[in-house]
Amino acid sequence: EIKRNLDLPIDASISECGRRRNEFTRKRLQQDYRSGIEEMAKHGGGVVQSDDLLERYGSLPVFCVSSTDYQILAGVRDGDGESRVYDDIDDTEIPGLQHFLHERVLKKRFHNTKSCMTGLVNFCDSLRAFLEDSDE
Repeated sequence: EIKRNLDLPIDASISECGRRRNEFTRKRLQQDYRSGIEEMAKHGGGVVQSDDLLERYGSLPVFCVSSTDYQILAGVRDGDGESRVYDDIDDTEIPGLQHFLHERVLKKRFHNTKSCMTGLVNFCDSLRAFLEDSDE
């Protein structure tokens, strides 16, 4: 499997196998996602332009995480010894996932705040108009 699927030499390190497996899995899931989007567009009667679909629906973010190795490398799991696959905490992909989620939350929070402020401005405008009309 190492040679056939991951295109690595038989004596490749476990860490390199893990990184290559993650790359393979990520590419495969993104291809499946793209194929699914194209299939839905075809069934919907739309014209299928792969680049247009990707622009509309975006790509699928994929994180192949290793929580055990992350916890060991972060010092959260004392007594478990050495990490099993990765030597670098970034290779566990949990820091990347955390960053991705943090960015998504910030975007959503900004959108919600902007929407709330727009509603508040509209309410204030309506209240002012009401008060001005009642003065007359």
